Amino acid sequence: MARDYLKIGLAVVTIVVATLVYSPIVSMIVFSFNSADRMVPPIEGLSLRWYEKWLSSPEIVNSLTRSLELAIATAAVAMALFAPAGLAYKRPFRGAEAIFYLIILGIIVPGVTYGLGAIFFYRQLGVPISLWTGLPVHVVWALPWGMILVRAGIDPMLIEYEEAAKTLGATSFKVFRRVTLPLIAPAIMAGALFAFTLSIGELFRSVFIVNPDTLPLRVFGIVQIRATPALLALGSTMTIFSLGLLVVVGLLARKSLRLTPAPS
Repeated sequence: MARDYLKIGLAVVTIVVATLVYSPIVSMIVFSFNSADRMVPPIEGLSLRWYEKWLSSPEIVNSLTRSLELAIATAAVAMALFAPAGLAYKRPFRGAEAIFYLIILGIIVPGVTYGLGAIFFYRQLGVPISLWTGLPVHVVWALPWGMILVRAGIDPMLIEYEEAAKTLGATSFKVFRRVTLPLIAPAIMAGALFAFTLSIGELFRSVFIVNPDTLPLRVFGIVQIRATPALLALGSTMTIFSLGLLVVVGLLARKSLRLTPAPS
């Protein structure tokens, strides 16, 4: 009986959370096709005019291009850092947990606080604000997530596999290329895609330190003046794009966990 109550409670919580999370998204997508020049019911007809409008806006397209550039750079730099950092945890070492939690601070510190600290730091160094001053801040934000994914995807038997390959005469480089990399590659790719997704939608960590504006900053500025249905179309496009990336991340992470057998 108690188990039934727990199942009912879980179902209720799931429905409430799903409603709160997905209702705004579904509403945004539905009204992005409204032919009328308003963002409230009723829907007069279906149209792609608002998608055409944001696609034909040079300001929005340019800010989107800058967001993509920054997100790709963030994913590349973060991957170059979290891959070896996560792989270092295949062996226990002194101070491992302290270092891990120090890196995790990147996702604990509030974005606005970190952004403020970054702008003051840049001013002290005399660094001019540009698109790329946002790169270190985005990397600090994305790095812990990638490291968590790589660390979780490390096969408990990885060291044994590597030692067996060396015993058979493989060089260290060949062991890494033929044994280590294939086992951790799904987790690395998942971390890189996750870093890209985090960066392309980041607002609070960018608002003080990025100029010219990225897409989140451009949208934020437009909303302060007047929101239009074109923003719904833009938001719908980015939401679907981000959800697609997250699905890929989930599949890669799942594949990584399948490649990691449970220790006997």
